[in-house]
Amino acid sequence: MALPGLDDFPETVREQLQGQHDRLQALTGRPGATPAELGAAYGLMGQLLFAYDLNLAAEPALLNAAQLLPRDNRLPYYLGHLYLADARLERAAHEFERALAIEGEDVGTLIYLALVYRDLSREVEAEALLSQATRTDPGSALAYLLLGHLAGPDQRSKAIAYYETVLRLQPAASVVRYPLALAYQRQGDLDRSREHLARRGDGEVKFNDPLIEQLERLRLGSGARIVQGNRAQTDGRYREAAALFEQAIADDSTTNVTAYLNLAAAVAQVGDMPQAIEALEQVLRLDPENNSAHYNLGVLFNGGGEEEKALAHFRAA
Repeated sequence: MALPGLDDFPETVREQLQGQHDRLQALTGRPGATPAELGAAYGLMGQLLFAYDLNLAAEPALLNAAQLLPRDNRLPYYLGHLYLADARLERAAHEFERALAIEGEDVGTLIYLALVYRDLSREVEAEALLSQATRTDPGSALAYLLLGHLAGPDQRSKAIAYYETVLRLQPAASVVRYPLALAYQRQGDLDRSREHLARRGDGEVKFNDPLIEQLERLRLGSGARIVQGNRAQTDGRYREAAALFEQAIADDSTTNVTAYLNLAAAVAQVGDMPQAIEALEQVLRLDPENNSAHYNLGVLFNGGGEEEKALAHFRAA
């Protein structure tokens, strides 16, 4: 197999993909290579290509790997996501079904196969899969959200129960308040409907998918490190997040305003105010009119008793 053009990728990514491609080519040309060895090499090649959104090149590598390693549920799972991203729903369903046949209790597979079934107008099967997901993992807020969406117009009480469960599991998931408000409105409870409408927002329902996280960990480059750092910070792993943001800065120190801002937030959470201030000042060297940097410097200087510096940054913000 040939690699696609990689000119738009950072050097570290090009080296990573070319290195795995070279290892795969050497293995396919080696007499006596076992199916397990070939499957692992094709699988890693496909996962790397898919992780960098090179779907056309990833597809044949993952298909080869899945044929060589028929008991590895990751391979049809990634193919399912690949086909879902390309709106090839029938093929996505087939691959998620294969993954589920291998690992029948994987919550991610249950949820995404349910999503595909829903989009194929197979709502009864979708609901059964989501119910199975909640039995396997009662803390799966995403499964309850989708069950709420699937509830019909005559199932208002059921929809409300599902949406309320989402908020109980993830109180910050404010996106669910809008459909919950509509469900209360249809039920005639206008007070609760208005309450949830007033509190609606853009807080997403989080779903930790170990198999997708494995893909994210394969990625190199500053953008991947920022994504990983944001996930660690959301989970409260602030030192790990700071280390990932520092790696992102090392990859791209001249324009990476986002990494410096995120680094400042992470180190401030563990009490390292000097490093937070240094990171925010670097933001202003790159982007002198950055409102967030000025505001956060104002907060940090005010907290440290340096009121004049704080006022200067608040005025600038």
